[in-house]
Amino acid sequence: MMNGTDQLAIINQHIEKARNELDTIHQRMEAENQQLSRLRNQLAEAYRQLARFRLDELTANRVTTQLDETDRAVLKLLERRSQALRELDSAIEQSVARQDPLNAEREQAVRRRDDLVKQIDESAAEVKLQLSRREAYQAQEKLVAETAARAERAEKKAAHAEADQEEKGKPYRDDPLFMYLWKRRFLTPDYTGGWLTRSLDGWVAKMIKYADAHSNYFMLTELPVRLREHAERQKAIAAEGLQKLHDMEAKALQIDGIVRDKAALAAAQKSLEEIEARIETEEKRHEMLFQQRSTYSTASDEISRQAVDLQVSEIKSETFTNLYMQAKMTSKPDDDVIVARIGELQQEEKNLSVEIKELEIQESRHKQSFLELEDLRRRFRQSSYDSRDSYFPGGFELAVLLGMLMSGRTSGGDVWDRIGRQQRFHRPRTPQDFGGGVFPGGFRGRSRGGGGFGGRMGGGGFRTGGNF
Repeated sequence: MMNGTDQLAIINQHIEKARNELDTIHQRMEAENQQLSRLRNQLAEAYRQLARFRLDELTANRVTTQLDETDRAVLKLLERRSQALRELDSAIEQSVARQDPLNAEREQAVRRRDDLVKQIDESAAEVKLQLSRREAYQAQEKLVAETAARAERAEKKAAHAEADQEEKGKPYRDDPLFMYLWKRRFLTPDYTGGWLTRSLDGWVAKMIKYADAHSNYFMLTELPVRLREHAERQKAIAAEGLQKLHDMEAKALQIDGIVRDKAALAAAQKSLEEIEARIETEEKRHEMLFQQRSTYSTASDEISRQAVDLQVSEIKSETFTNLYMQAKMTSKPDDDVIVARIGELQQEEKNLSVEIKELEIQESRHKQSFLELEDLRRRFRQSSYDSRDSYFPGGFELAVLLGMLMSGRTSGGDVWDRIGRQQRFHRPRTPQDFGGGVFPGGFRGRSRGGGGFGGRMGGGGFRTGGNF
């Protein structure tokens, strides 16, 4: 069995691993994009040589001058890109550095909250023990149990009668002659009609034996109403008795230590929520920066696109395409070396582009896993699953699930569902509704799974305001 604090550490480890893997992919993509840019520069230089060899001096100078201008423009763009990328990498490092002290601060706040919860629970349990020895409290507890049992029985009877009314009343509702007389209130003081109408209605009533059917259907429809009214009265009586019991408990809880600790717990919870909000803000900023980093790695940022468009449009222009094809078709051995070199560079460019595309696919998958892990961690913290009171039964391997998420074999939503099904909170000594609520806001949700701070009356029947 592992507690929530340990499980959060496992999530953090996998997030760090995912971030490192993404960094590695980004570095590889950056290196290969730089190599691709160098290949295109080499290709441009090969075209310069080919132009000087095959074109007259004036035309060759014009072509090479255009290439030189393109190279200078591309170089300036790449320098701008390098500066922007350095600033972005620095911003990412700073964001990660800001998260570390925030997470440490949050861990302290969680420990403070958990300590206060335990302290309040211990004190309230002692109060409950002392209170349970008083005759007046014992009598009220007994009364609450009795009235709750009566209310539950009344609820079952009302529900049973309502089900009967739905099932057994269907043949009556499906009979058009019966429903005609029923809606006209036949055989009741509310029935009205002239002598001819009364005569015809009486004939129909005899034909379908309406008198007996009316009596039976009346009981079917009236009994559920009466039983529901009775059930609601019993619920009200039970709720009133429970409130009196809570009032006795709440009065007993008004001792200095508990009042002081509850105020401290409310403050600790508020502080924790504020820290969590700051962490989430920083995490969102980090995710935004990471998304920007991804655009640079895939050369899909605006500066990279401009540089690539300049390079590609130049070296793949009609002028150089025609020049290359003409050189290939001639049998001059002097330009064969240049033509062969251009062919080699074009093939290298094609191969490298394929490798970069494969890296882009990997980067997209790893980025998705990273973002899902971060969202998983955020939901884990928001649900207080990282509390020391939170635990997971033996055999639950969160690390295995997170490994499957990182490899793309499952989704963050599926992992979160598994976490929700397995997670439990330790049952405190005091019922949550003792005194109308021992713990201040933010802790009532912890009654799920394993009992939590849940109900006092047991069973799954009658409830009033969620406190039974």
